[in-house]
Amino acid sequence: AGDGHLCGAPQSSGSATVSIRVRDAAGREEIREFGVIASNAPAPHISKAGYNPSSGKVKVTGTNLTADAEILINDAPIASGTHVRFKAEKGRLVAIGSPSKLGLRPKGQNTVAVVVAGQISNTVGF
Repeated sequence: AGDGHLCGAPQSSGSATVSIRVRDAAGREEIREFGVIASNAPAPHISKAGYNPSSGKVKVTGTNLTADAEILINDAPIASGTHVRFKAEKGRLVAIGSPSKLGLRPKGQNTVAVVVAGQISNTVGF
């Protein structure tokens, strides 16, 4: 659109690289490339997350989560071999492990996001 907004609905799933060019009022111009993923499936969304130190559980609750979701804590995947359960009836992923295995920082300094089918959720602090 002429106003600088991109909009539309995907006709099929896939990915592409697009180049975006911007120019300011002084005529300075910059071009950057971005990866775009189009999917017919809705992206995951986290409504709440938390860690219980006595049980060693990180609980992530939201919508469009799946059993094969990848959990990112502080922008890094949790360690391979970490036990993860999915409770579909509660829309909840539960990862069990020590703070170091889960990549945790002190309370209040952590973030979590979830990747499902190549789509990343919002990021939630806990």
